[in-house]
Amino acid sequence: MSQKYSEDTGYVNIHGQDVKVLVCDKTGRILIPIDEVREMGFRIYRKNQYSRLLIDDKQFDREFDLFMLQAAQTYMLEKKIAFNEHTVIDSIQKKPKTVINADGSPQFINGQDDKKRRLNMQNQVKLSHVGLNNPEHTILVTHVETSAPFFWAQDTENSETLLEIDAKVKEEAEKNKQICDFLLNKVYLAQHEGLWARCKVIKFKPLKVFFIDYGNIGEVTEIKEASEELAKYPCQCVKLKLEDSSMKPNDFETLRVKVLNKHENGTYTVVIAETDDAFFSKPQPLCQLQHGQRVMIISQRDGKLALRTKECYDKLKQVEQALAEVTSKPLSSVKKDQLVLFSRNSNLQRAVVTNFQENKVELELLDYYDKVKVDLSSISNITESLAKEPISYLVTPSVKGLSDKTAEIVQNLIETRAKSTVVLNGDEFDLQLGKDLLSDKLKPPPGESHQKRTMLKDMTRFKPKLGVGEYILNTFRNKDKLTIGCNDAIESHLDHIIKTELDDNQPYEPITGEICFGSYLDSWSRCVVNRTMNSRYEVEFIDFGNVEILKGDQLRKLSDDVKNTPILGIPCRLIGLPHLSNVDELLKQIVVEGDSYEINIKQLSGDHYEVEVPALIKNLRESV
Repeated sequence: MSQKYSEDTGYVNIHGQDVKVLVCDKTGRILIPIDEVREMGFRIYRKNQYSRLLIDDKQFDREFDLFMLQAAQTYMLEKKIAFNEHTVIDSIQKKPKTVINADGSPQFINGQDDKKRRLNMQNQVKLSHVGLNNPEHTILVTHVETSAPFFWAQDTENSETLLEIDAKVKEEAEKNKQICDFLLNKVYLAQHEGLWARCKVIKFKPLKVFFIDYGNIGEVTEIKEASEELAKYPCQCVKLKLEDSSMKPNDFETLRVKVLNKHENGTYTVVIAETDDAFFSKPQPLCQLQHGQRVMIISQRDGKLALRTKECYDKLKQVEQALAEVTSKPLSSVKKDQLVLFSRNSNLQRAVVTNFQENKVELELLDYYDKVKVDLSSISNITESLAKEPISYLVTPSVKGLSDKTAEIVQNLIETRAKSTVVLNGDEFDLQLGKDLLSDKLKPPPGESHQKRTMLKDMTRFKPKLGVGEYILNTFRNKDKLTIGCNDAIESHLDHIIKTELDDNQPYEPITGEICFGSYLDSWSRCVVNRTMNSRYEVEFIDFGNVEILKGDQLRKLSDDVKNTPILGIPCRLIGLPHLSNVDELLKQIVVEGDSYEINIKQLSGDHYEVEVPALIKNLRESV
């Protein structure tokens, strides 16, 4: 009964060249035309396996012998003479050393006897390899094969040797000349992505090499000689396979692996070793905000924008691809500032822990400008390589005019994926949208900008009783400018003058003389704007008296619930002091801001109270 055969083009010979074969549809038996056998030798490989196989040097020897036998046969036919096969083989072995030209044809070099030739060939063929001789190793993945669960890696314990090799390769690549004749399995130098590395030739048409320290195969156009000293270093990469075939490492990922066994072909089967490593160093953004950058707005929060450049988008795709290939391990506990992965809509995302309480974890995302609160059960460990990947977006300074009312304008730009250009002028930030600036689009209509502002002149002040009492000396600048506070008044209005959180998260642009909230020492307190300096503001905290320079994103509009609370800072001038030329310098050494003093309030003079502080007067007199 005849069987049906179909042509299969999925095979290559030992040089990676296509081979026509016929495969039986029923039994899978392979038939190869005799002319193909004569061309290629006796071994063939699947295309998707060829790049992973370490070339067996004996196969090259057998193919070379076959080539020479065919040449002898042609010679005998032309000369009409005959030799037996043993005579031909013996003649081949006695011939001078054979090298391969760049076109793949053999070239003969005279002047070497059989013993020396065999010694040379032996030295060229037997390349030594590093091994994984301990139960566990920390490895650096150098190449991941696409068609099978194999990858190549370097043992990090050999890092010093790798540095030596790299230094010698760089030195020799600069001075050594390009060569056109190649010996099989001899160590040469070739370039991969602009960097020179050690290699051996595995294919001649086109010219392909195997990079012996990294495990990848590349097609090259230039090869240089490597010194014997450089060739003596063992091949620095090993071939590995993870026992769990569903897992796939990433290029340049550092792994801790446990060796299960070593196969005859030199491949190791390994598993990822259990580790409790945690990472706490938050990565930096991929790039810095620069004038003239082309960007897209991806989100807005707290009066700021998150932007992405093209490079940021490319990095995001790389990170997302790496996340899709990660098999993560759930975490039973976390710490503040720890880098983690968390599951969101069935996808893993990178984040940093900002807070946690019991089984609830607050996270700040590393690839999206967002904060989330999730269950601990959705948190898993992050790999070292992902922990080191940069943040894939840029955060702007506070944007002028961005508020709840204007957020809709920005949201429309996000949804339409509008492209814009960064405009930087000192500390000021803006975006150019066609002919318009974003700040112009966000400006309020005429007549609205000064509505509902709370000015200093509209506020009432706390009036202390004249006479002696206990007061807190909040701020001291000089004898004519100090601010005190009444303990009872401060305690009764504490919730109004110091706030840890505000309902309004939008940065605010106040005008000179306006009262607003300012950020100081991780809290919000009332302040008045003394003057504006481009995007900075000089403010005085009206309940404490200290003067600070704040940025626009450190200011918020004053809420209605604190407008009726009087200004609790009492401006004072010291009187009754000894007449000393350096009295202010001495007072700065004596006064302890924040301490309570017995203070005698004499009278109100203009906008300041004249006061005596007996303890300070006594200390000044004793210092004379």
